[in-house]
Amino acid sequence: LSLDELAGACGLETQWIITLVEADILPMTAEDPSAWRFQSTHLSRARRAFRLQRDFDASLTAITVMLDLLEEIAKLRQINAQHARQSFIDLSAD
Repeated sequence: LSLDELAGACGLETQWIITLVEADILPMTAEDPSAWRFQSTHLSRARRAFRLQRDFDASLTAITVMLDLLEEIAKLRQINAQHARQSFIDLSAD
């Protein structure tokens, strides 16, 4: 997605997306914002960042920490679910 496409998909101003890039919340893929390209995961990250700022009046630093923690929790839950499935398979084989 381009900068304008990401902003439009999020329902946000392009300046908010630029702010997220400047705060290292979203990656910068080029020096010129018109050349920036974003992935679908960046769409959900930008939306979540906006909600955190809106709902908690969080600073950009706090948003960065919260997003990192939320993503780490999601990874740990996925690992836990994989282990639980493997344990169930192992028990079923016995």
